[in-house]
Amino acid sequence: MWRDMNRKKIAWLVALLVLCAIGGGAYVYWQQKQTKTPYRFANIERGGVVATVSATGTLNPVVSVQVGSQVSGQIKEILVDYNSEVKRGQVIARI
Repeated sequence: MWRDMNRKKIAWLVALLVLCAIGGGAYVYWQQKQTKTPYRFANIERGGVVATVSATGTLNPVVSVQVGSQVSGQIKEILVDYNSEVKRGQVIARI
């Protein structure tokens, strides 16, 4: 008689544990499904496409030219600044 009662209690306990495991698994499944990002709807608009480029670091010139002179004397006037862009034939300084 005691053995039958213990077996029934164990069977009920196992059944309860199985139901709890199924319920816990279902809860976790539905929580993960609800946390996915929902779709967002927006109106269609026309506009231009803009491309942006960014970089970090040091910029280096493609072409670098050394400028010098073989004339000696005092400089009267400097017509360009340091790192200025110059063109061919442009006067840089007057001696």
